[in-house]
Formats: sequence, C-alpha cells, structure tokens
Amino acid sequence: MFANGEVLIQKYGGSSMGSAERIRKAAARIAKRAFKGYPMVVVVSAMGDTTDDLISLMGSITSNPSRRELDSVMATGEIVSASLMACALSDLGIKAKSYNAFNLGLYTELQGEDYNIVDIGRKQELCDFLRNGEKGNVAVVAGFQGITREGDFTTLGRGGSDLTAVVMARALGQKVCEKYTDEDGIYTADPRILPDASKVWHLNYSEMLELAKSGNGILHPRAISTAKESEIRIHVRSSFSKEEGSVIGPDGDRLIPIKSITLKKRDNDTTAISVVGSGLAEDSALVQKLIAASAGEWVKQVNHFGIRLEILVDSNFALSAISTLHSFVVEVQQ
Repeated sequence: MFANGEVLIQKYGGSSMGSAERIRKAAARIAKRAFKGYPMVVVVSAMGDTTDDLISLMGSITSNPSRRELDSVMATGEIVSASLMACALSDLGIKAKSYNAFNLGLYTELQGEDYNIVDIGRKQELCDFLRNGEKGNVAVVAGFQGITREGDFTTLGRGGSDLTAVVMARALGQKVCEKYTDEDGIYTADPRILPDASKVWHLNYSEMLELAKSGNGILHPRAISTAKESEIRIHVRSSFSKEEGSVIGPDGDRLIPIKSITLKKRDNDTTAISVVGSGLAEDSALVQKLIAASAGEWVKQVNHFGIRLEILVDSNFALSAISTLHSFVVEVQQ
C-alpha cells in the first residue's frame, strides 16, 4: 500500500484517446508528472467511438449476442488503448506497462444488472512495479472491464472506465482521482446548448450523483458512489488545456445553493429538466421561486426530490425552458 498522495491516479476518456496524435499528447502530459518521480496509474478508455463500432460490428453478425461474447468483443477496445499508451510513454523515456483485466486480476461480480470490481488479484505485483523505478513508473490500465472467477470477460457499463479509476485509487490508498476528458469541468448547464454557462468549481457527491442520473454524462454514477464511500475526490479536467477543473468531494460549495441544470429526454413529447443543488433541500423559499420561474404553458409537471427539482416540459420548448431556468440559476449564484 502507498501513503495518500504517493501515487497519481488519472483516467483518460475516449476523446482523449481518439487518435494517435491525441494519445501522444496525453502521453506527453503524463510523462511530465512521471519525470518528477511520481509513480502513476493511468486508466484509459477505448479510442473515440471504438466501443460503438464494436457493438455495431457484433450487430452485423447477430441481433442477439450473448452477454459473454459481447463483453469479450467490447473489452478489446480498452486493451488496444492501454498498449498504445504504454508504447507512447516508453518512447518518451518512461517505464510503462499495460495491464488488462486478466493480467491484473480485476475480478468482478454481478450486482443487480451490472458487474462491479470486487477484487484486484495481482495488486501486489502492480505495487511492486510502481515502486521499482528511478523515475515514476506508469501502469496503464485498460478501463471498463473485468473478469469472472471462471475467467470470462465482463464489462462495467457505459462510462465504466471512471469506475475502474476510482477502484484503483481506493485499492492503492489514494484520495484523489483525476479524470481527463474533452470538457474542462462541470458547468451550470451544457455549454454546447447554452454557451454562457459557467464552470462550477466544487460539488459534493450527492449533487454530482443526481446530475449523472439526470443526463450529465461526464461521470459514471457508480464511480461517484464508490468515490463517496471512500471519500476520494474526483478532479474533472480537460485533456486539451491546463485549466483547473471541477472537484467532486465530500463538501462541495455551500455558498452556491444551485449547481447545474440538465436535460434528459423522456420520450418524443416530454423532456425532463433537472435543477440540482443542496440548497433545494434546505431552502423552501428558493424552491418556490424556482417553481415560479419555471411557470409556463410548456410545463407538464414539477417534482421535488430533495436536492433535485424535476420539471417535465413539452420537448418542443425544452431549449427555451432551460434557457429561462438557467438565467434564474445564474442570478441565484451571484
């Protein structure tokens, strides 16, 4: 085991791994930290849309693949990424080694409908590799995957590489996990929809979990839950800039009662707009003001669930509705 802060845990998503050029850029970023003497565990996703392409390929063969065979196909994307990243780091003079579910022993069990990592069979071998280097050695771990005790591949669900990274942090006694993606943090709304959305610097686990369940796809919900259990802070950062990102942790920012708004389509006619923030569980007057701000013919129903206010609206008016509500959120934050 390592002391907290002794090992850096990073995760690079599909956009960060989307091409050879992007892999080399990510490797250069990793190498800068490794050259300072930090041992690192870097969890990688499949390149770009590889997972979707593999699912489509399987679909061209059969419309009803077994879960075992589909998982075996999907897991290959991350294995490729891990080996490519390890080679890119080696070319930069870093001692790097790729790991997958088999050679690391990422044992999983089915919990409900999803597999979860319950044991790392070769953790000691991983620790030995990380310790034995003049510079910081880098273990590149294929995310999203595990194996059963019988030796079959499993996958952890969409965004499962986030969960792999948090599990690695927990196993190695680290309290920070950095996630690198194409977005430089969590915003008050999706900046692709509302360009005037602003970054939220600190959120607590409950706030981020509600956002993840309500349409914000930046972090895997089970990764957030696992981080909360071990009080591991997740730092969401951009792979393409040096900007500081958003930190998800135990405390959040109590001075900002509402953190963000999400959109999630229910069906062709209805879209759920979720407004999330701890202040919604503590300030009934704020909730009433928000409900008043959301009033309009496009509103079908309003539901209050603790730190989340859900507003069901006519999908034809979803964009105008979220714009109106976002203006209110910005006003509250000032």
